[in-house]
Amino acid sequence: MRGSVRATVLTLSALGCGPKVGGPPLTASPCTSTPPVGARAFRAEEADALKGSYRFVLTPTTPGLRSIPDSGLLRLWVADSRHRHARRLPWALGFQPVVPARQLTGVARMDDWSDPYFEGHDPDWPGAQVRGDTLLLGRELVNDYSPYAVVITGISSDEIWGRWRRDLNLVVIMDSSGVPHSERQGHFCAWRVTWDSTAGLVPRVPNPNADRTAAGGA
Repeated sequence: MRGSVRATVLTLSALGCGPKVGGPPLTASPCTSTPPVGARAFRAEEADALKGSYRFVLTPTTPGLRSIPDSGLLRLWVADSRHRHARRLPWALGFQPVVPARQLTGVARMDDWSDPYFEGHDPDWPGAQVRGDTLLLGRELVNDYSPYAVVITGISSDEIWGRWRRDLNLVVIMDSSGVPHSERQGHFCAWRVTWDSTAGLVPRVPNPNADRTAAGGA
């Protein structure tokens, strides 16, 4: 029953009849489907340079589904040495996956709707992370939930571009033409903002400089 209710809500949303879950993004410039001429191709080995604070926008482009962008804030910092290498948790059973290696750890927050998995602070399964050329927004390994997987296609000194997809797991969305969709996709843009702009995304620490130093802030 719970699954059918959720599927109904998602279907209505796709048709433009459901609750508003997005709004006009607050962006510095239009988010295009391809990086502009001034951007350079992103290489996974330079992921550490992406540390910092961003305002981002996720523009959906799946045919037949709602095309209203979602926006939010993102904070990324260099992962500690323990998480830069894949490892298995001490209590994990044989069928459970290892904690994957990553270059950056982070948290995010949407502007117009709440998703606790974006703001997760579990050091093994954070709300945001960069692995190779992929930025994951939302926590992994949650029943009936999958993160936004952003493949980073271009960067500049203060912007990131990419394309994203999100599996809907057990849910199928029917668009206005009656065509079922098991995933959504679109393009992604992010613009650097001041480090203090995302201070509210991380827990308070006794020394205000401790978070800045640990997270690689300037």
